[in-house]
Amino acid sequence: MVKKSSKSSDNVPYILTNTPLVLTIVAVIIMTIVSIAWWNSIYLRPRNVFEDMLKNNLATKSITKQTNNSDGSSALNKTDQLSFVPQVASQSVLDITQPGQAGETKVVTESIGTLQADYSKYLKIDTPEKGADGKPLDYESVLNIWGKSSIQSGQPQNLQQSVLGLVPFANIRPEERQKIVTMLINDQAYKVDYSKVEPKELDGYSALVFPVSIDSAKYLETLIELSKIAGFADLSSLDPAQYKDNPPIEVKMIVDKRSRKLLEVDFAGTEQKETYASYGLSMPIQVPENTIPIQELQQKIQDVK
Repeated sequence: MVKKSSKSSDNVPYILTNTPLVLTIVAVIIMTIVSIAWWNSIYLRPRNVFEDMLKNNLATKSITKQTNNSDGSSALNKTDQLSFVPQVASQSVLDITQPGQAGETKVVTESIGTLQADYSKYLKIDTPEKGADGKPLDYESVLNIWGKSSIQSGQPQNLQQSVLGLVPFANIRPEERQKIVTMLINDQAYKVDYSKVEPKELDGYSALVFPVSIDSAKYLETLIELSKIAGFADLSSLDPAQYKDNPPIEVKMIVDKRSRKLLEVDFAGTEQKETYASYGLSMPIQVPENTIPIQELQQKIQDVK
């Protein structure tokens, strides 16, 4: 008896003879295609990128903001470090350069803010002023002395000024985040022109640029609610209605598409720019132990002659 040749079946790839394996591979290919389509059409949709950025801002442990503003002669550079755990606090360094007829004035200060107190010290004071002896005033003796103002002398301002900017940051619960985002978007505190969103490469990030018009009155309503939720400050005395006739503030917010992190805010018609970094890093802020009353520090400065 002559055996039938099995050559033809031996040449058929195993993958084609194994139905379960074929179905698995087809399913993987389909899922990959679906995932890519979802990534491009849903995850990277500008509206989703922007709203996720807002939610991330309200769920961060810390953030560092750099503010730069210059009009060609004077310059302001400020670095704000905000920490929301284990306690809410801010630490800022402010560098101001101001020209004058007699010469340039440069002042550098460091400030720490908590819910209970403000702390401030001078790192540098250079002025063109001269003393009675005709020599430049020497402020060395008043530098690096921490001045403190407590809640007994009024509501602390440093933390409030650092936290309550045009972009809110906090560490609050998911349902609270959604409430704030709803106020920003649905109540149109932020009006985003999605038709003019543009792509941009920024410092290695693939980002989107969002033109945003900020309604001052509605945004203040949002800040009042956020402050109440997060316990930043008591803003109940502020009246948003007083700002309803203010022109909108026009900015461009640059957001990383993948991480949903805010990278930069550019203010229309000015040289002011804010950049953001160090999201979520553990950066607890230590308050100074050795301080003097802030009024005493200010008097020491005035006494320099």
